[in-house]
Amino acid sequence: MNYFEQYWWWDLFVHFLLGLIVGSIGFLLVLELTRHRPESAKLSSGMLVIFAFAFSVAIGAIWEIVEFTIDSLFGTNLQLSSLTDTMADLIADTTGALIIGLTGLIYLRHPRNNLVKGFVEKQKKLKGKIDDAVDAVST
Repeated sequence: MNYFEQYWWWDLFVHFLLGLIVGSIGFLLVLELTRHRPESAKLSSGMLVIFAFAFSVAIGAIWEIVEFTIDSLFGTNLQLSSLTDTMADLIADTTGALIIGLTGLIYLRHPRNNLVKGFVEKQKKLKGKIDDAVDAVST
């Protein structure tokens, strides 16, 4: 639909979403690991948040390396031939990761019922329903 050409901000929006999504995946992955196997991984809330942030920023950086490689090998223009485009993308990735990191820190430091906790609990219930459905189908 040519969003990248129609909307100047579309690329930044996609990178921002990438930061949010990958940061969430990293946060939830380590959160579940530490909750279900506390003997194998003991992380403070700060370390968990730092991991989620770093994981998200690293994936964003790897994506920029992939764009550069594709441009170099195939003569495309994914990076718009611009250091400014690359840096703006990395800043958008980092902003999304920072928002997830701060949200995760609030979730961990203030365990009372809040919007983040409600969302996480809703996802756990959904996962449980999916697991039950898979079990029912496989038996």
